[in-house]
Amino acid sequence: MCVFSEVQSMINPNDKTPSSQYTNLLALIESIRKKTTDMEKIWGKRRVRVELFVQIKHFEMHSREVSSEEAKKKKKEDFITKCPSKFLR
Repeated sequence: MCVFSEVQSMINPNDKTPSSQYTNLLALIESIRKKTTDMEKIWGKRRVRVELFVQIKHFEMHSREVSSEEAKKKKKEDFITKCPSKFLR
């Protein structure tokens, strides 16, 4: 509140009662604080969503890699079991 008293003294140095300008300034500052808090909450929620989205994408990529490796392995095993005579020589 020290800054506010300095501002008040600049607006009207002799008068110690809050002027309408000072009151409006305080209201504006409080409004900015509230809006800042609200925006921080909104961006906090969005940050969580983005983090979850990234985790899901990493999971999808990893599962595709694993699925692809499993498919190659199964294909190889199927080929070997269908054509055993070629590999037993």
